[in-house]
Amino acid sequence: MITFMKSRSFFARSLALSLALLLAGAVAAWTGPSSAPPNGNVAAPVNVSGTAQVKSGGFWASSVGSDAGFCIGSSCITSWPADGSGFTGSGSTNYLTKFIGATALGNSLIYDNGTNVGIGTASPGYKLDVNGEVRLGSSANGGLRVISMSSNSVNLRPSISNGSITLTDDSGDAARGMTIANGGNVGIGATSPNGKLTIVNSAGGVGVSNYLSLRYDESATADYTVGRNGNTGFLEFTGNQTGYIGYTFNGNVGIGTASPGYKLDVIGDINVTGCFRINGTCSTGLQGPPGPQGQTAPKVRQERQAQRERLARPAPKVLQVHQVP
Repeated sequence: MITFMKSRSFFARSLALSLALLLAGAVAAWTGPSSAPPNGNVAAPVNVSGTAQVKSGGFWASSVGSDAGFCIGSSCITSWPADGSGFTGSGSTNYLTKFIGATALGNSLIYDNGTNVGIGTASPGYKLDVNGEVRLGSSANGGLRVISMSSNSVNLRPSISNGSITLTDDSGDAARGMTIANGGNVGIGATSPNGKLTIVNSAGGVGVSNYLSLRYDESATADYTVGRNGNTGFLEFTGNQTGYIGYTFNGNVGIGTASPGYKLDVIGDINVTGCFRINGTCSTGLQGPPGPQGQTAPKVRQERQAQRERLARPAPKVLQVHQVP
């Protein structure tokens, strides 16, 4: 009897404990709010139970807004994309992806193999390898086009048909650089060259060192220069020696002198293989007094040279005939 009573008491206690646990789980489960947010919220702990929870209104992670969907900030969704929906597309290895439609992805022209980057090529050989023309510039009416030619050369041309190419120094002053005009003229220090090669001083004048230099090696004296000798109005053509040919603005030409006083003024000897013409007439017997510093006039020197050549010739062979006795 006593054992039976103890069994009934244990059963009653077990039933009471089970009911208590069920009631606790029901309280902790999600309960839909009875009024609009933020009213009607249930007390913590929400989301503790492993039971699936269903909410008829919207779930917000920030401010209150729509009453439907899952919202973060002001962006809400009412369903997740199904398999195969959303962003779709396919691509190739090493190609950068781009949008080829509103929700589609595909290959761009940029190829990156981890070492080099190619634009228009899948086999870049340099850090940046571009297959096609390149335009550099920020203006629609300017810029430089770099074009690869079929003859293994590079063509640089303006972005517009009537443009020019200008190379400047670090100050950006075109007058201190080089310009290749639309017509093919080249200017150094000239922004509008009027000849195939125009060279001017950036300040508009020409100083002592403002020459056009044509060098055949890198030594300081191995060159030919064309320029003005200071501001004396004398155009000279010089080489790597002390002699030069000059032309003054008054029409005189000097050879070996920077101040010719005649139409032709020569310092030094003159060797003439023909004749001197005076008013168009050839003068073969032209003679004159000895030159400066004991030098002989050109005609006399020619005659002496001819005499020396005659004396240096071997004697002619003479046919001798002897009478036989």
